[in-house]
This record gives sequence, structure tokens and C-alpha cells, in this order.
Amino acid sequence: VSIFVIVIPLMVMIPLKANQLFNVYFSLRDVDIASIIVKFIPSFAQSPQMATELLALSSHFRASITNFVLSIFEGSFTRLPQLLFGAVIFLFTFFFGMLESDKFKNYFSIIFPFPKEYGDKFYDKFNQVTDSVIYGHFLIGLAQGLVAGAGYYILGVPQALLLTVLTTIVGILPVLGPSLIWVPIDLYLFVQGNTGLAMALLIYGL
Repeated sequence: VSIFVIVIPLMVMIPLKANQLFNVYFSLRDVDIASIIVKFIPSFAQSPQMATELLALSSHFRASITNFVLSIFEGSFTRLPQLLFGAVIFLFTFFFGMLESDKFKNYFSIIFPFPKEYGDKFYDKFNQVTDSVIYGHFLIGLAQGLVAGAGYYILGVPQALLLTVLTTIVGILPVLGPSLIWVPIDLYLFVQGNTGLAMALLIYGL
């Protein structure tokens, strides 16, 4: 089940995500920060010193984007064997942990240095915390990411697959969650002049 639900979809999506990441990189690299700032604050263009600073800011932004994307790919390739090995260890540990869960519980109850009623309370609290983490964070984050992804595809937002993955990852964060992804996207669409799509995404995101 893990192979069919997780591993195979990842193998299919990784090349697509890499391609979309490159597209995002080229789009951000071509963004002229100076012209955007001047568009909102025209008075900056009247000062030669400020114009020079804005050009330097644009160059720094492009260099930062380049370094960031290259670090992602470099880290992905160098850590790939480690990630694969960790995934195999996790699957083996998870499988035998479930298979021998009763034996583990009995062994733990023997070495538990407190009376039995405290052990029972410990197990109940552990189950509550586990359910809270699984249902209250990961599943809700996954649901928010999928709902956001559906909106990206329906509205025609560029690089929807990559944005869906990122939204799902940050969906587990409390309070802010998916807004960390869709709000900057919305601002970018407004700046690019794509007002109709930006308004539709703003309403859908809210």
C-alpha cells in the first residue's frame, strides 16, 4: 500500500515538480523588482541615488533566487541515497512495530516503574496525542493542500503541481498554514497585472 500510495506517485511527480521548479525559477529571475517598486512609489524614480539602489536590489534578488534554486537541487541529489535508506528503515521499523505491537506493549508494562493504573493513563494519553497529531495536523494539512491544489488547477494558476505540494507541506502549520503559499502567489498575480485571476484566487483562498 505504501509503495502504490506514496512511492509510485512520488516517482511520477518528482520530474514534474522539478520542471515546474525550473519554470518558477526563470519567472522569478526575470522579475524586475525596481520597476515594481517604482510602479507603487513613483517618487523613487526621481532620485538618481534611489534608482541606483533599486538596480542593485534587483541584481541581489536575482542572485539570491539563483543560489536558492541551485541549493535545492544540490541538496536533493546529495541527500537522495540518505533519504532512500531512511525510507527503507522506516518501512521495516513501521511494519515490525505494528506486527509486534502487543509484545512491545506487554514488555513496556513490565519495565514501567509505576503502578498499572498509571500505565493505563499513559497509554490513553499517548493515544490521544497520536490521534491529535495525525488528525489535527497531517490529515488536515493534506486536506487543505488538496483543496488548494484543486483551486490552482481550476483557476489555471501556473505551476499548480509544485504549489499544491508546497501548500500541503505548510498546511500542517497552525493559524497561517496554506496562506503562506497562496497569499504571495496572489500578490504576484496582482503585480503582474493578472487582476481577474488574482481576485478569483483571493476569494477562493479566503
